[in-house]
Formats: sequence, structure tokens, C-alpha cells
Amino acid sequence: MASLFVDYDALNDSISTLSSFSKANYHETLKGIIESASSKIKSISSSHDGCFDSISTESLCSETDSVDNGIHSLIEDIQNTLYTSLEYSLGMETNSEGVFFNSLYLIDYVSDNGLEHFLSQNGIEGYLNQKFGNGDVPLYDIISKGILLPGYDVTHYNDAMEKYNSTISSQRDRVVANAVFLSTGFPHLSYFYTGGHSSNITGVDSSWGTVKRVPAGENTGKERPYSLDCSGFVNWDFYNSGVSKNRINCSSVTGLSKGEKYSYYNLGNCESITSNGVFNRVHPGDLAYMPGHIGIVVYKNDNTITVAHVCDSGINIGMDLTKIDTNTGLIVDDALKPDRVGEPYFTDVIEVKYDDE
Repeated sequence: MASLFVDYDALNDSISTLSSFSKANYHETLKGIIESASSKIKSISSSHDGCFDSISTESLCSETDSVDNGIHSLIEDIQNTLYTSLEYSLGMETNSEGVFFNSLYLIDYVSDNGLEHFLSQNGIEGYLNQKFGNGDVPLYDIISKGILLPGYDVTHYNDAMEKYNSTISSQRDRVVANAVFLSTGFPHLSYFYTGGHSSNITGVDSSWGTVKRVPAGENTGKERPYSLDCSGFVNWDFYNSGVSKNRINCSSVTGLSKGEKYSYYNLGNCESITSNGVFNRVHPGDLAYMPGHIGIVVYKNDNTITVAHVCDSGINIGMDLTKIDTNTGLIVDDALKPDRVGEPYFTDVIEVKYDDE
């Protein structure tokens, strides 16, 4: 299937371009010229026996009205298309000024030779420091914002995954790379309860983005773009990173939804996210947990950890990046939900012992 690229920034720019021809810059100016010319003609007419008195500017001004109305109608159509697409894909309310996202096509090319070359030369740590700007880059500037549409180029993204994973030898580093890829180098995934539990998918799933009915939970029966839920995301990542299947038990989310210790705890030591010295013990590839929710630590810097997770609460749902202060347990940055900065979130970290460690 042909590649599908939707450049929402370009559409948004087109609104600005069209607006430059709106009343303030085009319509009123043109009408002013017509009326000024008409006035001069009528002045000449008064000294020439009224020969031009019958000239009317109404029809010409009517034409400018028609052009102006057409431009504003087109602007409105483009805005409605953008708003509808965003609300459908992100479950997100757009304000009157518009929140427009540019669809990503190429996976995070950090050098002319591609991500796999960069990884082979700098390793996963070098890549993460480049990606997160040593902790200085706002998470909103990092997270993927392109809308995932049905019929996207599955082969392209699977080829990209295969290339960068071919340069990574350890399970932990593959888990981190895959989590960063899905959260920053792949069009934005929404949230779909039970997504990622029914089967193990190698690479990206061709059914992601297609509309399906939610089979369970509070949205049972409602139609949503198919994707992953929080534990389905971890399951997908571990499976695609080569973690032994008998160490992953994601066939049911019952335990997690009840806030129990859940099967992920057999992966390694669990402790409070604010335990003394926890920042020195937690590493990218470990898990962050709270009752009913789980995510993957992808970066650590200056006593904070950044977690990739699929969020289901509020209006901004789906793949998210959240930075937590390990001294306080409070959010210091959140890509999708900046309004919850300063609030508690993940409560524990699970220090995973991978098969090859």
C-alpha cells in the first residue's frame, strides 16, 4: 500500500495564507480602491453633464463580497477537518486558536545516515541524551503528534524497527528503543482498552488506527481507533525486544486494574518511586507502576525519570511521556497533560532483571 502522509502543519499554514487575503488585507482594500475610483469618476461626471452618473460600484463590491465569503468558507472547512481529525485520533479538545499537529513519516533521523547508524556509533545512551537534550527539552516537543490513519505504511515502520534493532544487542536497550520509537517516531497512538493482549504482534500492527468497538471496561461498545492500553504497550514492547514469553503475563489486566502487585513484579525488585537512593538504582528499561497503570522508564536525568506509557484518563489520551521527580514523586513535565504538573502519579518502580543480565 502506498505511503500515507498528512502534513497538518502545512494545512494550518494554508489557513494563515488564506487569512492574509481576508477582509483586513484584501477585501476592504479592494472595496476602498473601487469606491475611491467611483468617487473620482462621479466628480468628473459632474463637470461633464452627468454623463457618468449611472456608474454603480455595487456590483463590483458584491463580487469582492463573494470572494471574501468563499475564502472564509474554505478556512472554516480546513479548520473543521483539522479539529475533527484531532478529536477522533487524540480524544482531545481543540481550542478556538487551534492545536495543530504535523504527521511524522520518517522515524527520527538524527543524522544523514539514519537512526541505525547513529545508534551504532553512539549507543542507546548517546541517542537518549541527544533525543531528550540532557533533560532540557520539553516533552511536548519530543512526543509524536501525527495522526495515525488506517492504511498507514506498515512496511516502512517495520523496516525502520528492524534496522535500528539490528544495532542493539541487549534486551533492555531494545525495550527502551522500541518505547522511544512508539512514543516519538510513530504517529500518535490513542488508547484502546484490552489492546495488545489478545495476541503478540511482531512490529507495528496493521490494524492500529482502524475503528473497532471496545470489548470491555467503561467504554464497552463504543467505537474507538484500535491501538494499545498501558499493559498492552509493555507487552508489545517486551515481546518485540525478545523478552521470554514465560516472563510476561499480559493476557488479563484484571490484577492490574485492581491495583494488585500483578505479574510484572516477577521481573525484578519493586520499590517506592521516592525510596532513598532509588534514582541510582532505576535505569531506562525498568517499569513505573501505580495501581491500575504501568509504563516504561525511557530516560533519567537530575533525579527525574521519564516514563513512556499509554494514558486513558481525561481528554488527552494515548501514548504519553511523563517526567517524575524521584525526590517528591510529583510530575514535573507531561507531554499530553501539562495541567497535572505538580501532582503525584506513578508510585513504584520495578527494577527489571532481563534474561541477558
